Amino acid sequence: MGGETGPAGTDSDGGKSASQKEKEGKPVNSFLEWLDYAEPIAYKIGIHPAEFDELQPGEFYRMLEAYMARRKDEDFRRAYFTAMMMNPHLKEPVNPRDIFNPLYYTPEEIKAMKEKEAQSDLEYFKSFQSVKERG
Repeated sequence: MGGETGPAGTDSDGGKSASQKEKEGKPVNSFLEWLDYAEPIAYKIGIHPAEFDELQPGEFYRMLEAYMARRKDEDFRRAYFTAMMMNPHLKEPVNPRDIFNPLYYTPEEIKAMKEKEAQSDLEYFKSFQSVKERG
């Protein structure tokens, strides 16, 4: 009766595991919950159990960030070559970013990036106009 729901948690958190809490953006309350969350991720990215046992949490997060950056680079390279293979067969060429962006960004973020790029292009071309007026 003491409010416990088993190894996954207490009544206050609904018996959710650490990975479920992390997905919801809630903090992990103990090192054991963090371990429950981080260990499967470590194995998924190729860290061996003996290596994981020797890592500090900060080192693990740096390795995870490096893994995600490398994966993002590989995905962009794949999008580039996919676009290059598709373009000879299309009337209008596909930009590799059109393939890559939906993998990592929401439609709202993609729209904001395109608007920012359009604004940057507009400022760039306006700079030519101001040079022409001066000269």
